[in-house]
Amino acid sequence: MSVDAVSRILQDARKVDSQYSKEKISARELQKAWNAALAPEPGEPAGKPLSAEEAKLFQDLAAATDLAPSAKTLLKKILGQIPGLLQGGATGDVIALPERRGYKVFLKPEAGFVMESTHAAPGDPLAAVHTFYHAGGWLQASFGTGDNLFTKAMLDPAGKRAALKQMTDATSGDLGSLSAVQREQLLGSVAALTLELVKSFDAAAMAPSGSAEAKAVQAEAFAAFCWVLDDPRMGVLAKRSLLGYIDQSSTTTAKLAAAQKAELDLRRAKLFPKAPADYAKWEQSQKSVIKIDHVCGEGENFLFGFVKELVAEGVGDAKGDTGKYKFELTSGDTVRGPAKLRVVIPATDRDLNKWGRDMTIEIDVREYRTDMYKKMSDPQVDIVSYGGHSDFGGNTLDSLENAPAQAGDKIIMRDLCCGVDTKNVEARKYPEASLNAITSTCSSYFRTTTDPQQGKYANESEGYLALMTLTRGLLGKKGWDEIGADLARHANWWGHDSANNWTWPTDPRGGAFVDNDGDGIPNVFDLLPSYNTTDVAASTAKEFELKVPTVDADSIAGTRAFQALQFVNTATNYNTVLQSLNAQRRLVSDPNGMWFNGKDDPDTYVRCREGKNGSVYVQLNSALADMTVETLRVVLYIETVRYYAKKDAHLFADKATQNAMALLFAASSLSYDQSSRDTQIFDGLKKIYGFGASPTWSELQSAVSACEDRHNYTGDETEVTKLVTKFRAQLAAAGAGDPAVKVT
Repeated sequence: MSVDAVSRILQDARKVDSQYSKEKISARELQKAWNAALAPEPGEPAGKPLSAEEAKLFQDLAAATDLAPSAKTLLKKILGQIPGLLQGGATGDVIALPERRGYKVFLKPEAGFVMESTHAAPGDPLAAVHTFYHAGGWLQASFGTGDNLFTKAMLDPAGKRAALKQMTDATSGDLGSLSAVQREQLLGSVAALTLELVKSFDAAAMAPSGSAEAKAVQAEAFAAFCWVLDDPRMGVLAKRSLLGYIDQSSTTTAKLAAAQKAELDLRRAKLFPKAPADYAKWEQSQKSVIKIDHVCGEGENFLFGFVKELVAEGVGDAKGDTGKYKFELTSGDTVRGPAKLRVVIPATDRDLNKWGRDMTIEIDVREYRTDMYKKMSDPQVDIVSYGGHSDFGGNTLDSLENAPAQAGDKIIMRDLCCGVDTKNVEARKYPEASLNAITSTCSSYFRTTTDPQQGKYANESEGYLALMTLTRGLLGKKGWDEIGADLARHANWWGHDSANNWTWPTDPRGGAFVDNDGDGIPNVFDLLPSYNTTDVAASTAKEFELKVPTVDADSIAGTRAFQALQFVNTATNYNTVLQSLNAQRRLVSDPNGMWFNGKDDPDTYVRCREGKNGSVYVQLNSALADMTVETLRVVLYIETVRYYAKKDAHLFADKATQNAMALLFAASSLSYDQSSRDTQIFDGLKKIYGFGASPTWSELQSAVSACEDRHNYTGDETEVTKLVTKFRAQLAAAGAGDPAVKVT
């Protein structure tokens, strides 16, 4: 019987007036649909094969919520029969998986993955790139569903071994005809798929009494995954992304034997720094000087206060208490800088100094001139350090624009508010040093006092304590795990929204702050290293036209969107209404993809859904892909307010109050960004969200300034009340604050 006929039977079963289970599909109705799928049409032979389309109707029911209990039992039997009944090409049956975000996967049990058009295996390396990438895309689109590709295909161990052989053959052959990016994509896809194959064996199969063949195939799949990790043709960032995902995936680690985990530990040690420096190298060269370049931010007399802290508090002792091994000024200006200071840690202090020789700490202190990374090019410098204001990421971004290439091993230490919001940009410039770095996840605290001559200055800071904690770690030959714990004990004041406001290289949270492959999905969720994305060029002229680009959603690079989202997470910390709602940076890119096809939902600009552990998964309409990062920020600021208002109907008194906060929050983004197009962007924002001529950018800019005076840099209720009082009619107008321009 035709697909349409089978589909009608299932649709009728869902109707309220259906004969058996009303709105639920009963076992009898499901059996009727299955019999119809197997029944030959006139002219067809008895025992006709099942088409992929017919199979999909039943495979899709696995996620349905409208099956009666008896129908669920029957469905399991049906799904078990499907692989043997599917029609295929000349060499056997074809298994078609349910489509996910446009990704279609076809397999043959005896041959592995096949192409949709011919049901034949890919015949050349380029065809293999596309075939395995689509399978990997299916994995990413299935994130969070619990579906395993090979389990969904119901392959037995022999079928899994055939797919594994196909993948290993494809990657071990001559790939000279592929570009570097294509090779990277092939290897990344195969790595993701072999890992999925490892995960496809359940506990029963791997138990002592389980199938010997299943255990053998699982071991072979794991070995193939490790082989790809060792392949020099795949870049180090992709390898780190894969291992970073495993570290955060309890479902993956649960499937690994102790020996397999040990194998990954060996590779992790090569790819991730376990300690801030190569201690063996330092020992071999008899290194005796640790050199720090420290840049003090503008304002608060940071440099004056930092130098005083060096002289008064010093490096501290092995227990982390300051006041010992105080620095001495050797030259320079202690008020404006630059200044040089040094201290010698004697070899006799074996608790603090594990080197068996005197160790000298030298520190150059200077003021910030958009150059926090200036000494990255000096091979003599060990630590490149900054302490001061963030300017909402601006100081880091401005410094990276003309930052020099790295020379020599480096540790980066950034003490500023919410340093993680620019971690991904830094990592793109300095992939090695940024991996060997410390920065803040939320506000970094300092205290001030008054000097009779210099006036108010910052006399204490978490950043100073963090830098000295790092220094003591180097003196003690400590690893990053121990230093991370020391940061929590000695450099983490009360009042943060997490147990440790610092993030360091072995911090489990680290994978959420970077996106190695530029697809917009943070490493922590990134199953598939993806390198075939296209950067849709930002267009200031067309960014508010909201037209869907010609490339599909998963082919759009997500770098700007990822960065914009980091800024939103920072900005909520300084808004009196949003701060508690987004504690610990809960807004993250949707693991299924940064973008959705705009034509599928033309009246929605941003989708938000609840994710794991209180996170909120965010996905953007593909029509926003040509927006500049400044414009993406304001759209996301508006949508963040809309999301939380929808989630809690009592968050705002009325629509006018909600809209006032949305505009105020968005205006704060323009006030602190690097763009000079504030009026143009604000007017475009009002257009796409249905606001009238008032309030103007000038009026909102004044409101942000008033909030800034109260240190509520991105908005507060006081200013919202003033805006509502003055502009209630405009803010409460029909359609105001909702998407007003349909995506085309």
